[in-house]
Amino acid sequence: MIRKSAVELKEIIISIFLEAGVPKKVASRVADHLVNANLIGVDSHGVVRIPSYITWIKDGTIDPNAKMEIIKETDLMVLIDANKSFGQVAAYEASKIAIKKGKSRGMSLVSAKNSSHIGRLGEYAEEVVKNDLIGLIMANGQGSGQLVAPWGGKERRLSANPMAWGIPTGKEKNPFILDFSTSVVAEGKIIIYKNLNKKIPEGWVINFKGEPTTNPNDLYGPPKGSILPMAGYKSFGLSMVIDILTGALSGGGCSREDIKDVKKFYNSFTIITIDPVQIVDYPDFLKSVNNLIKYVKSSKPIKENDEILVPNELENKKKEKNLLNGIEIEDSIWEEILSVAKGLGLTL
Repeated sequence: MIRKSAVELKEIIISIFLEAGVPKKVASRVADHLVNANLIGVDSHGVVRIPSYITWIKDGTIDPNAKMEIIKETDLMVLIDANKSFGQVAAYEASKIAIKKGKSRGMSLVSAKNSSHIGRLGEYAEEVVKNDLIGLIMANGQGSGQLVAPWGGKERRLSANPMAWGIPTGKEKNPFILDFSTSVVAEGKIIIYKNLNKKIPEGWVINFKGEPTTNPNDLYGPPKGSILPMAGYKSFGLSMVIDILTGALSGGGCSREDIKDVKKFYNSFTIITIDPVQIVDYPDFLKSVNNLIKYVKSSKPIKENDEILVPNELENKKKEKNLLNGIEIEDSIWEEILSVAKGLGLTL
């Protein structure tokens, strides 16, 4: 296990992406996103993604110089083609558009297609909340990334189809952020277990026969297994809704049988914003939100000395700790990053 400060880690990531031909501004944006994911403990969307991103740059899945294009725009809505750009750039810019329209019109909807992996959705929800707006962001894989079995099935039919809500609390450092995948786990976490040659918890994956397994390699086969939906038929249904509101709405496409045209992984995503100021007295709104949080947290914990944590509190605690002590990175993951850097002619 190695430990790096957030500043040092960001500099390393930027140097790797610069060596791969990524413009500095884009490299810095992506590095910020990856480091922030590690800071709050969402390691599945942190530096572990670097090798994949470099591979995607090399094979043309990601165009680091791409500019997103507005295809259609109304007072409330925007349709965007991200044109294979880095997802962390496309989603960040799309969130800015959604924020501007939301502040102006009270609500907004921005849908985008052909973006590379956008990473941790909660970051974009946080951007919306910084502007005193309520935000919802969701994403699919445009037919690629089919890793999740439907409820009762043993064959892959859906991607992880995550979503994130952001709700202002009036507390800049502690907004309400609910960020989750509709699969029981993100593939990134399984990749981490696979790299560490560790067993995964039971209930994450089934093998090709539909049997529970703790072997991460069973997901990849051959024959391939599947990740399970997060909460049975409920999250399975929600996953289908997200597939529709991202892939169908943007034109990027949903999960489907004939995916010969889906040769590479891209995200479609949709961002919705709501301005509570334009419908309710804002101080009253914040009071209601915080009273709810206070009331929920007042429940006596099952285990003595435990604390009831609402969404985003655990992440904030981890961020404070990691900013102070540095970010821990597993040796095998770090070795892979060093190997990628070496392949680019860079010595870290």
